[in-house]
Amino acid sequence: MYRNSELVSRTLSWTVGEPQRKENRTITINEGQIGETVQVTANYPVKGLNRQEENLYTGELETENTGFHSFNDAVYSYNYNDEVEDIGYSENKNLAQETGGKVFTPDQKDEIKESVKQFNSTEVEKQKDISVYFLATALLVFLSEIGYRKRRGKK
Repeated sequence: MYRNSELVSRTLSWTVGEPQRKENRTITINEGQIGETVQVTANYPVKGLNRQEENLYTGELETENTGFHSFNDAVYSYNYNDEVEDIGYSENKNLAQETGGKVFTPDQKDEIKESVKQFNSTEVEKQKDISVYFLATALLVFLSEIGYRKRRGKK
């Protein structure tokens, strides 16, 4: 029985089932844009939401930063305004060209590869440490001086 612990565990899990299967707990969060509040609805009590009727709780979230956020383990997005979203790359393209960069479209795969290869092939100067050679020379001079003094009988 101990050798089949995974089998026993899976069998017990299958017989018990999912304990929350009859609880239909949902939370819905709409996407929002800068300057708007995000609408939240749930069918169970959630801290920060107001009860409207039986099994209906609603509220609003105020978000400061764009991006993905979470509320009560539900993820939602907070985006730029429509005006900013539709700007496109025209300004970015000019800026990229002024600074020596390029803007590619998704169908220019070969050009992207070449640009990356060209960008990555830069020469690097390496410095070689020659202090070891100076130390070896100094040690050789020191030992030859000791040998010379021993031969001459000086201390």
